[in-house]
Amino acid sequence: MCTLKLLEKDIMDKETEANYAFYTSLKDTIGPHCHDFSEFFLVTSGKTIHHVNLEEQMLGEGALVFIRPDDKHYYLPVEDFNCSFINLAFPKRIVTSLFDYLGESFPSELYLKAQAPPTVFLSKADKEILKQKLESLNLIALSDKAAKRSELRTLLAELFTRYMLPKRLETNEPMPMWLLALCSEMQKGEHFTRGIVSLVELSGKTHEHICREMKKYLRQTPTSFVNDLRLNYAANLIINTDMPIILISIEAGFNNLSHFNHLFKEKFGISPSAFRSSALKKSLY
Repeated sequence: MCTLKLLEKDIMDKETEANYAFYTSLKDTIGPHCHDFSEFFLVTSGKTIHHVNLEEQMLGEGALVFIRPDDKHYYLPVEDFNCSFINLAFPKRIVTSLFDYLGESFPSELYLKAQAPPTVFLSKADKEILKQKLESLNLIALSDKAAKRSELRTLLAELFTRYMLPKRLETNEPMPMWLLALCSEMQKGEHFTRGIVSLVELSGKTHEHICREMKKYLRQTPTSFVNDLRLNYAANLIINTDMPIILISIEAGFNNLSHFNHLFKEKFGISPSAFRSSALKKSLY
C-alpha cells in the first residue's frame, strides 16, 4: 500500500482531463507516492535516481517513463547534478480507450503488466522535439480547454506509437554512469575544444568502446557529439559577440574555416555570416 496516494479528482482539470507540470528541481517533488491515474515524465536535463516499485533506475537526459496507476515511486538527487523534467498526467480511462482504439494487435500488456514502468531513452534530437511539443501546450489559451484536451490526446497517442514503440522497450537500456558523467564533463570548453582526445582521456576507455556506446545510447558518433557541442557554442558566440567568424571557429575548436562553415551550414541551414545577419535583423524588431 502507498503511504500517499494522489487522486485524479484533486489534481486534474475536469475539462482538459490532464495535469501538466514542469519541474526545474527535485526539491519541488514529493516523497514516496502512487496515484489512481497514469503519467509520463520526460527528463529534460541532469539526472536522478528514480525509486519505483522497490527498484532503482538511474535516469538521465532523454529518459521517458510511463508511470501506471499504483506504481509507487519518488525521485532522489544525484550528487553534483540538478534534474529537470516535464510531467504529463492523465486519467486511466483515457489510456484504456486509446489501447482499445489501437486494437488487439497493440501490445498493451507490455505497458500495463511489466514489473518496472516502461522506460525508453531518447536521442538528443528526439528529446528536443518532444520537449518542444510538451512546452507548446503552454501556448494554448487557458480558456480554450477543448483545444487543450484535443492536443493532449493527440500527444498521448504519439507518445505510445512513436516514442514508446515495443521494439524500443525491448532494446533500450539506461545509459551507463561513466557515459553520463563523460557527456556532462565534455560540455566544458576546455574539453570539447580538444575533441576526441579529451573524450578518451576523461573516460579511460578506448575510442572504439566510446564509439560503440555513443552509437548505442546517443545515436551519435563521438565526432558528431563533439561537433554538436562546438557548433552550439559557436552559434552563441556569433549571436552574442562581435568576434570575427574565423576567430569564433578557432575558439570553438575548429582549425579549418572551410570545414567549420560546411558543418555549420549542415546543422543550421545557413552560413555563419548569414546566421549572424539574421540574428541582427531580428534584434531590430
